[in-house]
Amino acid sequence: MINLPSNKWPVVSAVAAIAVLLVPFLLYIIGHENKDLSVATVSRAVLVNLSQGEGGSVTLIYNGTPVSHLKATTIEVRNDGTMPIERSDFERPLLIKFPKSSSVLAATLGEKAPEDLQPVITLEVGAVTIAPLLLNPGDRFRVTAQLLGD
Repeated sequence: MINLPSNKWPVVSAVAAIAVLLVPFLLYIIGHENKDLSVATVSRAVLVNLSQGEGGSVTLIYNGTPVSHLKATTIEVRNDGTMPIERSDFERPLLIKFPKSSSVLAATLGEKAPEDLQPVITLEVGAVTIAPLLLNPGDRFRVTAQLLGD
C-alpha cells in the first residue's frame, strides 16, 4: 500500500502537469500520420500567340491544324503526407481538366523524385489522366501540358 502525503495537491498537480504536456504530444503523433496528395499548378506560359495578327506571314500547323494560340501549363503532383499513398487508395485515375476553350495537344513528364518514379500519363479530350500509382512520402512529379486555344 502506498502512503500518500496528507496534502494530495502536490501529487495531483504533478500528474496534471505531466498530462498537460503528454496529451498534445500524443495527439500530434497520432494526427501526424496522414495521406495527403496535393496537385498544384507550378507555372503557365504562352508559347505562341498569333491570334492578334502578331505573326504576320507566319503560320504554325500542328497535325494539320493551324495553331494561333499555344500555351504550356506545368502541374506538380506530390505526396505531402507522412504515409505512402498506394494504388489501392485511388478510386479512379487522377483527372486534370482544362478549360473547355482549350484542347490538350501533348503532355510530357518532367521533373520527378525519386528518378525511378514512372507515372502513366494519357490524354483525354480537354484533360490529362494519371493512372493510380504508389507515392511514398515526399514523392513528386511534374506534368507539362501543351494546350491549344484561348
